[in-house]
Amino acid sequence: MFSSLLIVGTFSGCFINALLTNRSVILQTVGIASAGFIVGRVLLGIAIGLISNSIPSYLMECSSGTNRGRFMACYLQFLTSGNVLACGINYGVTIGFQLLFAITILLGACYCPESPSVLLLWNREEDTRRSFGILKNARPDSEEVNMAMEELQKTLAEQNAMGQVRIVECFQGSNLRRTLLGLAMAFFTIATGITFWFGYGTTFFIVAGVSNSYLISLILAIVNCVFTAPSLHLVERLGRRRLLIWGGIIMGVTQILTGAIHSAAPNSNASKNMLVAGAVIFIAAYAPSWGVGGRHSI
Repeated sequence: MFSSLLIVGTFSGCFINALLTNRSVILQTVGIASAGFIVGRVLLGIAIGLISNSIPSYLMECSSGTNRGRFMACYLQFLTSGNVLACGINYGVTIGFQLLFAITILLGACYCPESPSVLLLWNREEDTRRSFGILKNARPDSEEVNMAMEELQKTLAEQNAMGQVRIVECFQGSNLRRTLLGLAMAFFTIATGITFWFGYGTTFFIVAGVSNSYLISLILAIVNCVFTAPSLHLVERLGRRRLLIWGGIIMGVTQILTGAIHSAAPNSNASKNMLVAGAVIFIAAYAPSWGVGGRHSI
């Protein structure tokens, strides 16, 4: 289903995503029974899955090597900003607010140029040139567009020459290393436990005996949003690999210190304060490193 977006194109893909999101939000906001809310959440999950696959791929194709990292950082900055809204506003208002973004995507799809690779697959060379011209802010017959066309045609020719590709080939030869790296990066990004803090952070702080648990969870969301912003510069300045290494070190040290203090003085004020401080430092280190490079570095 995700790969089919490459066939139907960016416009149709965004259109489908927007329609799914609209239906899911309506079901969640007007549904009286819990069943309607659950169905709405399922539809929203499908739409988010489609968007999470199509938008990063589209951004990577439409950007150059010099600004690709900034594009992805901006994309994640919008995600973390939405997380702050979700934590700071009543859940019903937050769900209804999603309808605005679905309509924005729907309208934006009408003005965004179609993916050049999709257009060339459809043998629409002139439309491909116009799309490149819009994305590169150049004339369709300019040298820059000609070079981009040649590179894309060469890439598609190489893919066609390979013939039908089987999924098992991802695990053979030199592709095995790339596949394992991609899977491992995605897995360990989630395995850091970042979703736990935003999904169950409030409940966890209550069980741990920390006061103002909801306020602390809101602070964690704000920290995630604020520290994602430096990645716009750091990802190009330092590189993804160095960010991942240093971010992982800080996150690991923070977790070890939190566990050590809790083991030495369980349920003490020191352990509770370290739990809160450790969570803040952990997320501050995660946001510009694994938050940006973990899912999209391969």
